[in-house]
Parts: sequence; structure tokens; C-alpha cells
Amino acid sequence: MFDREILKSTVLSFSAKKELVIKVINEGELLSKKNKPVIPKYLKEIMEWRNAFAHGKLVHDSKNGCVLEYYTGHNKKLHLTDEYWDEVEACFKKCNDFLDEVERKLLNGPSGVSGQSEKST
Repeated sequence: MFDREILKSTVLSFSAKKELVIKVINEGELLSKKNKPVIPKYLKEIMEWRNAFAHGKLVHDSKNGCVLEYYTGHNKKLHLTDEYWDEVEACFKKCNDFLDEVERKLLNGPSGVSGQSEKST
């Protein structure tokens, strides 16, 4: 229900959803102390990339390839290289793995083990 009614809802902004998820993780102690600071970092990166693509300007030239120009406090440029896309993919995967862990703990309790089906809403 949390996933459907909150995270997939269009009522809340991405930023609001990010803060809500971080609060749930912290107050529910759903990640180890070592991993807690990682989720906000990943979600901040994802939010910045999302905003860059949503509000920026995509340009191409034969020398530099594709570049995303955007503003976040100051003018920035992202060179959309293979290395950039590898970084994006790695960030999404790591973030997804941590959020899967959080979801398991929310559904099954702190041990993450239960006899119930994984998505009983």
C-alpha cells in the first residue's frame, strides 16, 4: 500500500517522497548505521539528474557529443558519455538494492524473514 498510495502517487513531489523515505528509514532503523547515509546521497543524485533532464537543455556537437546543460545553483554541464550512463546505472541499482532491503524489513519485520507473501496489500 505504501508503494502504491505514496511512492507512485502524483500528489507528492519527488523531493517530498525522498524526505519521507529517509524519515521512515531513520525512524524505523531499517538500515545499518553504515548504510543510512548512503540512501540520501543516492536519492539526491537521482533527483539532480531527474531535474537536469526535466529542466535542462540537451545539445549535441560533433566534438563533445551529447551534453546536458542545466542550472542548479550555477550553470552545469553533464557530458552524456558511456561512463556517465554506467554511473547512473550503478547508482540506481545500489539505491534499488537498499530500498528492496528496506521494503523487506517493513513487510516482514526487522529480521526480514516471514512466511507471508512479499506483497500482501
